[in-house]
Amino acid sequence: MKKLILFLVVLNLISFGQTAEDYFNKGISKFSLQDYTGAIADYNKVIQLKPDIAEAYYNRGCAKVNLEDYNGAMADYNKAIQLKPDYAKAYHNRGTVKDALKDYTGAIADYNKAIQLKPDFAKAYNFRGCAKVNLEDYTGAIEDFNRAIQLKPDFAEAYYNRGCAKDALKDFNGAMADYNKAIQLKPDYAEAYYNRGCAKNDLQDYTGAITDYNKAIQLKPDYAKAYHNRGTVKDALKDYNGAIADYNKAIQLKPDYAEAYNNRGCAKNDLQDKNGACKDWTKAGELGSAIALTNIQKYCSNDYPRNIELNKRNAEEKKNTAKLEAELDRAFKVLCSCGCCSNTFLRKNGWGHGEPNHPPTRLTGDLEQTGCLSPINVLLVGFMGIYAQMGDKNPLQSSLEDFKFCSKNCAYNCGR
Repeated sequence: MKKLILFLVVLNLISFGQTAEDYFNKGISKFSLQDYTGAIADYNKVIQLKPDIAEAYYNRGCAKVNLEDYNGAMADYNKAIQLKPDYAKAYHNRGTVKDALKDYTGAIADYNKAIQLKPDFAKAYNFRGCAKVNLEDYTGAIEDFNRAIQLKPDFAEAYYNRGCAKDALKDFNGAMADYNKAIQLKPDYAEAYYNRGCAKNDLQDYTGAITDYNKAIQLKPDYAKAYHNRGTVKDALKDYNGAIADYNKAIQLKPDYAEAYNNRGCAKNDLQDKNGACKDWTKAGELGSAIALTNIQKYCSNDYPRNIELNKRNAEEKKNTAKLEAELDRAFKVLCSCGCCSNTFLRKNGWGHGEPNHPPTRLTGDLEQTGCLSPINVLLVGFMGIYAQMGDKNPLQSSLEDFKFCSKNCAYNCGR
């Protein structure tokens, strides 16, 4: 009976018209070549020609997942399920999208439905186990991984995931046995080598841990976490220079790696490079590391905590200023393209005639580049000087409000 159902699905796909079939098959080909945007365009065409084909929505959802358009994928899986309520794969994939959006409870509900519809669905058990891990239900997760392995004995990912759950329960030997099996089934499994290295590190088998991290890096040269953890092992072996080299590489690969900055600071401190250590801890603190702040308080001068706060504040102000200036630039384009006068601007503020002193050079330069510099526009770009003279602490924000008001009126007068 199952074979008959599969056969009918294929017949359905090839019976909805030659043109739609061609687009459907092209979508499959483009997906296999990782041309996800092209695949989506082909599935759009299928849906346009035949809107009741659940598989087209399902496949388009898969392409959107690969482009990290999770909301779009969710909508497609919803439609596939609406058209085909017993579509186990669609429930499963919608679960993976909810997983990606950190809705683990919702994901489990979808995996439950997929398993109900297809009790031998090994992948659904595996993914449900992963969702349970994220909810810290490690025992329930292990039960799901056991079932996935029972259904599919060569399921390397299920062994790996079960190892992660055992790791969380501090069953390091059990975790290592699962990582061994995952590697046996999939010898190029970089993550399994990495996690086995972590388990060996927890069991204080530092030489074995380094060997596994080496292999993980060989298989995945941009593996920042593997460089970082190899550095921590070298640190434990008092090879501080070797540790620093690994932390350097981890930071190069992942510039916002707070833990790597903190640990590099510790290694430098062990080498009596206190200044270098405090700089690294400062950076780690800026990136949100609480332990780095503890290290600063213990080993560094009182200036460092204040520097962290100043750096954070300066970075935030710079980000906000860039955002406001981008909005101003958009307003300039409207004003220049419309050739508006400044009367609206002046009336809004209750000001009379006269040109403000010292219009900001950068803003005037922007207008010169667009070819719309005039006495009126100079008046407009001088608004920041006016606000500054009035003692406004944030002339850019105040000016933006006026400029947006003016550009809106200009756009209306231009018929835009």
